[in-house]
Amino acid sequence: MKEGNTGAKAAKRDKEVPVTAAKLFGGTKKFMAAYARAMTPLSERTGLPTPAIDIILFLANNPGHDTAKDICRIRGFKPAIVSFHIDKLVEEGFIERRSDPKDRRKCCLVCAEKSGELIDEGREIQDLFAKKLLNGLTEEETEIMKRCMEKFANNLNDILEKGLGGDNE
Repeated sequence: MKEGNTGAKAAKRDKEVPVTAAKLFGGTKKFMAAYARAMTPLSERTGLPTPAIDIILFLANNPGHDTAKDICRIRGFKPAIVSFHIDKLVEEGFIERRSDPKDRRKCCLVCAEKSGELIDEGREIQDLFAKKLLNGLTEEETEIMKRCMEKFANNLNDILEKGLGGDNE
């Protein structure tokens, strides 16, 4: 009897709090807003807009992903925005454009020496943000969340590549 009761309670709880795409998307928007808020002091101090700081940190934190196309694809920024900020960052000496020795048509982006202090401060903020985000979670919960996020990322990549397809459509 107790076992059946537990199942009924779980089913009722699942009905009360459904995980919907809208809730997940809302969480993503809130995450991005909180991250932008965390980067605001660095943005104000340097005079660089947060998307420009994001581009510098992306290049510093993701070796091998060094093109505008990579930034657009992985960070989800619009090409026009990335292009605008790259032009400004090159002009201000924070990043450099270099042609790829294997393919001269490809332009690689490299953080310049001038961006070193900004990268250090930005990474510090990213670390603090992650700690604050994980505040109150046990080590086990953190590991479970990491595995779930990996699966979400794989599923999102699959959806982007193939659509919903198969069983879900």
